[in-house]
Amino acid sequence: MKNCWCWTSSPLRLVVIACVLCRCCLAQESESEFEKTQAALLTGEQQAMNLLVEVVDVDGKPIEGARVIPWALRFEGGHGIWQEDDKRSGISPQTVVTDEFGRATVIYPYFRDIYKKMYTLEVSLRVDHPDFAVRGREFVDVPQSSSPVTIVLERGYRLEVCPLLNGVPTDRQNVYAIWSDQRSWDPEVKVEKLPGGVLRLPALGEGRNLVLLVRLEGDTATHFSKWVEFEIGPGRSNRIDVPLFPSVRVEGQLSANVPRPVRSGRINIRSLHSEQDVVESLPWMTWVPVRPDGTFTVNGWPASQPMQVTAICDGYIAESGIPPGVVRNPASALVAKYHRPQAFDPEPGRLLKIAMTPLVPFKVMAVDAEFQPIIGLQLVSWPNVGWWNGGSQIYCEPLVRGERLVRDRDFWRALDQIYPQPFSATTDHLGQAVLQLPQGREGLAVTSEIFEHPGGHVYVESAFGELNSHTLVLQPKWTEELRAWDRLATSVLNCSTAEGRRILALPAIQSTQSSFIAKLETARASATPELQAEIFSTIANAFASSGAEAESTKWQQKANEAR
Repeated sequence: MKNCWCWTSSPLRLVVIACVLCRCCLAQESESEFEKTQAALLTGEQQAMNLLVEVVDVDGKPIEGARVIPWALRFEGGHGIWQEDDKRSGISPQTVVTDEFGRATVIYPYFRDIYKKMYTLEVSLRVDHPDFAVRGREFVDVPQSSSPVTIVLERGYRLEVCPLLNGVPTDRQNVYAIWSDQRSWDPEVKVEKLPGGVLRLPALGEGRNLVLLVRLEGDTATHFSKWVEFEIGPGRSNRIDVPLFPSVRVEGQLSANVPRPVRSGRINIRSLHSEQDVVESLPWMTWVPVRPDGTFTVNGWPASQPMQVTAICDGYIAESGIPPGVVRNPASALVAKYHRPQAFDPEPGRLLKIAMTPLVPFKVMAVDAEFQPIIGLQLVSWPNVGWWNGGSQIYCEPLVRGERLVRDRDFWRALDQIYPQPFSATTDHLGQAVLQLPQGREGLAVTSEIFEHPGGHVYVESAFGELNSHTLVLQPKWTEELRAWDRLATSVLNCSTAEGRRILALPAIQSTQSSFIAKLETARASATPELQAEIFSTIANAFASSGAEAESTKWQQKANEAR
């Protein structure tokens, strides 16, 4: 019910509905939280809300000194990382520490997007204490009642890892560890170095774990261990020996269809695991530049680990690869809406040849409601690479060297921001810009503090030999609320609200889900009243066929209003 007020355009109705909803839905909140919620609803101004957390052990005893780290927010537009200096909400995340009663208060923004007045629906937390197993994915619905959210930490077990070089322990100080409980990239978490080069890891959860050791000389990885699996828990040994093996040097080149000299070329690489369930645990990643003659060198790579490779340069992108043998369902992988990396085994003396394909010039004109050109506007697209055994990211963005990451243990500090943002361009004095896009269907949006597209973004199709162009009609930010169909499209397409997920779960919608989502995307891009009304009617009929007459009536009324 909390979201209903945004669907009205009448200020008087807004005030009345907001007051009613505050009293009926938020009655369990503390008085101060109630007042902040009411102020946000009535004035539209951002409010810093309180999320009370209580951290206990398995026996219910409070844990003092646990760090509670907010790292992401969910709202009607999806789920995303909550970064420092957050401009979308105006409030940055802050780590808090539990007191003697195991309690701490996390601050979060009432509006995830202050400009579009889109609520925060969920706060993602990581809870960490050196004596307990970390909880990295705690998702808390907000706003909450006055009672704290209880988070239970399980007992942890500390592991000692002894690096072996040529079969004997090495006491070198430049051996680093990555392990599988999400603490590997937290600079606040300490790895103890004991006599003889032994590394003592923070407390790990009982059961199956993984560890990888890396030895560095400067910025080069000279040795790697294999990915070592071990079991930890009561009655088990808390020490393991892990052999180190020399890394391999890998040489490669881009295919000959890329004109020389190659400009702004870079290779992004991630390890290719043989088991899909370790995908997000311990990937080794790095990137290297491409020389003007089209060649590149990876100075240190784990000898036993296949690599999956993406590449980009001015005007070209790597062809999508074919599924390697470790992919359990190749047909499904090829159907997914991703560009795919090319896979290689790093054999000594082998020259990797990266097959490249041209990007397609795509002309975009950005205009306002009076069709006047908008100058100096950044246009962006976000083609994604889907790594073969899980995870995705914008193609060749960001660039991170594992060699720096394993040493500094801070992902954001390890980013290399050397090249211009790919798949982006800035409009000229005519409001025009040309992006270089992969052939096919990609998203298109604007990055601006002033303008936005009514639907957030659009999808465009590009193909070789055709006139590839699109006109974006933009509106000023913060001058009007997203309309009902915009919110519906965002909610359903991202499965970001309970209502969106409920709609997709209706049997009548599930049976024609592909066509329904296609119409929804079209409506968000074109905003034709007829198509919006058709979508609302479809939802109304789906609720009616499921016996939910009240919901059906609500959606049918929206259809009538849209016409």
